[in-house]
This record gives sequence, C-alpha cells and structure tokens, in this order.
Amino acid sequence: MRAIHHIMFRSPSEEQMASFAEAGVEVRRVLTIAEDDPRWTKVALLIERFKLRDVVTTEHSDSDQDAAGVLTMLATDQHGYPEPAMDGSYLPATFDLAEHCRFCGIGRRQSAPFRLKKTPALGKSILQLNWIFDEYFVNPDTFKTVFRPSGVDCRPVVLNKTGAEIDSVVQLSIPQIIDLRTDGLAYKECSHCGRRKYSHTFLREGPCPAPTEIVASIFKSNQYFGDGARAFRLVLISGLLHRGIKAARLSGVRFIPCAE
Repeated sequence: MRAIHHIMFRSPSEEQMASFAEAGVEVRRVLTIAEDDPRWTKVALLIERFKLRDVVTTEHSDSDQDAAGVLTMLATDQHGYPEPAMDGSYLPATFDLAEHCRFCGIGRRQSAPFRLKKTPALGKSILQLNWIFDEYFVNPDTFKTVFRPSGVDCRPVVLNKTGAEIDSVVQLSIPQIIDLRTDGLAYKECSHCGRRKYSHTFLREGPCPAPTEIVASIFKSNQYFGDGARAFRLVLISGLLHRGIKAARLSGVRFIPCAE
C-alpha cells in the first residue's frame, strides 16, 4: 500500500502557482501526488504553508488487488452532472422519490435514463457523474468487451435538450443489492426518516466491509454511506471482473479489496 494525497485548489493565487511550479508540480483543481514521489517533501511543506485541503487515500498494490475475491470500485474523479442540474430537477427527472429523504439522501430509485448536457468523450475510461457516487458509464465497445461477458447489463443515456439516446455511452446496470458485514462501523440515524447511514471514512485506507454473499460480478451494498444529505451505496465487483477491467487498461476508477 502507499498513501496518495489529493490537494484541493479553489482559486490558486499566483504565489501558490509559482511555489508549486518551483517544486516541479503544476497546479490543477485537484492535485494528486503519492508520498513516494520525490517531489512530495516540498509539496508537503507547501500544503502546510498555504493551509490547503488535503484528502489522503491509500492505493493498494497490484498483488493485494489480484488476490482479492471481491473489491469496491471507486471513481478517481467525477465529470459532468446529471441534468437538469441548475435547479436540482435532475432528481425527479431521473428518480422515483417516493421513499427519498431530502435530509439524508437515502431512498431514491432510478426510474428513467440519466440525462447529460453533451456527449462525453469516454475512450477507455469509466465515467462517474458529480453527485451520483454509485453509478458508472462506459462506451458501448467497452461494455461489450469487458462487462457483457461477465453478465452485466446496461441502460441507455439521453441528451437533456432533446431526449435522444446517446449512442456512444451506456450506463452499467447494477440491480443486485447485497448486505455487507458492517459490525463495528460508525453510523448515524437520520432524525427525519430514521434510516441508518454509515461513515465512509474507511474508503481512504480500506479494507472495505465484506459482502455476506457474492451473487453477481457487480453489485451494490444494501447499506448506504455518506454524510450530510449525501447518500450512496458501495459498488462492488468480483475479482474476475476486476481482472477484466485491468486487462483492458480502463481508467477512471480505483479499487479497494474487501475484508475477508
């Protein structure tokens, strides 16, 4: 394992950009750097100097991942938004909200295709949208060669303005919901709906909670995770599908082995 730092910049100043450039690093919205990077010592001093937000995650070795029977799949970043995004009306446009709690975020159920502002250029990447942390999107060729052979289905995606189906992107369909072994995990119960949501801080270091059973190559946790009004299920995949994703050299996701 190795520690990875994700440094957040809102509006970097000229002083910040010059200082990081002197350390050999280009400032971006999110700067990602590992502790074994030779530039890390200088970067660490700049994080403290400018009081920057630093989110630390753990990257598991190939051997750790290859040995795992099941892994949690997480996006390395989010791109784009579900539409209509400006007023939040993507929620009723995409989800059945009959059981949704707006205070904790639990309970929405997808009832219509996701709507996008424009066609994304996916290439060999797996896409996740902002605000939607338990759904993934790929191009049709990636779906046919990597996911369909593992028994995964897909859903269409449409353009927001016209409602026309986008022929260059599909959403992975993940209908299977499985309980995880959450004994000992911190949680909060919503004061409005009474449902339980677990802390997701373990996603920074792992391991992830193990499923009670494995019934598909990709599935979601029955439990919800997150904080505030954000709630999401974990997306888990079998070791076999992980090897397929790795062999295809797909980008945009990282993996955390689940506890045995």
